[in-house]
Amino acid sequence: MLTAIAFAILGQAPNQADITAHIEKFRDDNRIVGMSVLAMRDGKVIYQGAFGHRNREAKELSRIDDLYRLGSVSKSITAIAAVRMVERSEFRLDDDARKFIPELAKDHPMITPRQLLSHTAGIRHYRPLGDPTGSVYTSYKTAAEAMKLLKGDELIAEPGSKYSYSTHGYTYMARFMESIAKRPIDSVLRTHVFGEASPGLLDVEWIRETKPQRTALYNWATGKESSLIERRDDNSWKFAGGGMEANVRGLAQVGDALLAGRLLSERGRRELWTPSRQSGDTRYALGFSVGTDGTVNHNGAQPGCRAAWLLDPATKTTVVALCNTSGNIPIGALVQRVYQMVK
Repeated sequence: MLTAIAFAILGQAPNQADITAHIEKFRDDNRIVGMSVLAMRDGKVIYQGAFGHRNREAKELSRIDDLYRLGSVSKSITAIAAVRMVERSEFRLDDDARKFIPELAKDHPMITPRQLLSHTAGIRHYRPLGDPTGSVYTSYKTAAEAMKLLKGDELIAEPGSKYSYSTHGYTYMARFMESIAKRPIDSVLRTHVFGEASPGLLDVEWIRETKPQRTALYNWATGKESSLIERRDDNSWKFAGGGMEANVRGLAQVGDALLAGRLLSERGRRELWTPSRQSGDTRYALGFSVGTDGTVNHNGAQPGCRAAWLLDPATKTTVVALCNTSGNIPIGALVQRVYQMVK
């Protein structure tokens, strides 16, 4: 039985029933508790749907305005904000970031904003054992405070020498942006990006704030029903790299604003979407992976979250899929398929 709300808004629409059926099958196959999907083209919603349960235990069905964690899709938002600051001459992508990150040791090799945003700064990611960032339940008001978690970390590679994916590098980037702007990273992000979404549809996830639109969180389990996550971890230490939340419309509105040139100039978008030479097959640029077909995308994963968005500059199409279940869920493939169905 379908538990979706899906409909077209304005204009010639793709086959809504086919898209809805495909998403619902994907949800069933991957034991996703609740999810939302939205496609927007040139400012108009061409498909949206809410599926399953926002809170299974309370028997609350998913709604299109549900707030989901974004995981690493947050990196795209941070990169957009950074390039906006560059376009306003607040800093340059190849500046020496050490001058604005006082927590770095005096003998730390030079790193740049470009390297931090493209995962080429030699900053570590999560460690399998003994990692203080593995499960965090403490709130950090600023990225400067969050740097305490990274104190004493050694580089895993010479800056600029190789691509190595790092959420932690985005906390360094947030610290840099705070120093430049002289205010906390959440305020910087609200000024430069969040304002393009309708109020309340995209923000950092302060767990101290009670938001009724937030979904419950679940973990996927092989051969079993996905299980409820009883305690929500605190993502304030990594707002820039994995600590934002949104509903599908809010994230799509930011994608639409970017494609329409309201957030960045054409030159800024080229900067954002030019893959680094070190990224290889990942074709990672600044906060986005760049497809060989010209589309750009990013996926996200964390407890109670799988997220993906795809942007097509040629057709000004944005597709977003967010769910409240973590695990081995190929949500990026779903977004690609929905994109093909609405082309």
